[in-house]
Amino acid sequence: MKILRFMTTGNRPMYGVWEEDAVRVIAGDPFGIWGISDTRFRLEQITLILPPVDPPNIVGVGINFEAGAEEFGVPIPEHPPIHWQSTTSLTGRDRPLIIPRGLKDSATYQVHLALAIRSQLYEASEAEAAKGILGYTGAITISFPTDPSEDGPAWTRGRSYDSTTSIGPFLQTKQERIDLNIRCRLNGTEVAFGKSSDFLFSCEKIVSEISHRHTLRPGTLILTGPIPGVETENGKPSSQVHEGDILEVEVDGAGRLSNPVVAVDG
Repeated sequence: MKILRFMTTGNRPMYGVWEEDAVRVIAGDPFGIWGISDTRFRLEQITLILPPVDPPNIVGVGINFEAGAEEFGVPIPEHPPIHWQSTTSLTGRDRPLIIPRGLKDSATYQVHLALAIRSQLYEASEAEAAKGILGYTGAITISFPTDPSEDGPAWTRGRSYDSTTSIGPFLQTKQERIDLNIRCRLNGTEVAFGKSSDFLFSCEKIVSEISHRHTLRPGTLILTGPIPGVETENGKPSSQVHEGDILEVEVDGAGRLSNPVVAVDG
C-alpha cells in the first residue's frame, strides 16, 4: 500500500492511499488508529504532494555498507553510527534542495532508504522493532564538511541545514521482509546503486539499537545509511553536487523522487 501526504486547493494536509487514477483519503492517523475512507480525489485535484511523513525527529545512520566504510577510510563499525538531523532540513518532491551561502563548493549528495516508525518504541527487540515500522520511502540528502572543533556533533551540523533532505514520494507500507533496490541518478544518469540485503545492519537491527539509546516516537524518520557511489573515471566515487543539478532516488515500491539543487548567492 502506498501512503502519501497531500493537499488540494484551500485544504489542509491529508493522508491518502494512492490508487491508479485517484487518491482515497485516510480517516485518522497512519501512526495511530486509521482506516481508508470512501472520500476520493482525482489526481488532477491534488495541488501538492508533501513529504509522506511529518516527523518529530530524524535519525541518520552514517555507514551501513562495507563499501561505504571503504569510501570513508574507516573500519567496519560494530554498531550503527547514528546522528540526529533538524526536522527543518526536510522538504518534499520537486522542491529545491538548498546549498547555503558560502558552501557551494563543498556540497555532497547521498541517497538512503528511509523508515517511518509506526508506534512508540523503547528498548525494543528486533522482532518488536520489525512490528514498529510502518513503512519505507526514498531519501536524498545534501551535506557539508564540518570542523570537529566547532560546537555540537559534526555529523548533525553538516546534515541539518534547512531544506537539504527530501523524502518521498510515497510511504510504502512494510512488507514481511524489506529487500529492496535503491538507485540514485544525477542529471538522469545512474551514479549509485545499493540493495538493502547488503546492509551491514538490517532495518530491524537499526531500529532496535536506536531504541536502546532513545525513545522512538510515532512518525520518527530513520535514514538507514547512504548507498555506495558508482566509481568514476579516476576509480573513486564522486558525490559532489552543484547548483542546477537534478538528484533522483528510486526505491522499489516507493516511487521516484526528484529534486533540483539551488545555491544561495554569496
